Amino acid sequence: MVILFSRVNRKYFKATAIFAIICIANSFSVVLYLSYFY
Repeated sequence: MVILFSRVNRKYFKATAIFAIICIANSFSVVLYLSYFY
């Protein structure tokens, strides 16, 4: 049960990390875009 939970938890953690990296990259590109025009 614990092994199964840790395996699922690791999969969710990996997905969450990828999602967070995408969000940070998007916000960073928006900041670059705005600073380029203003």
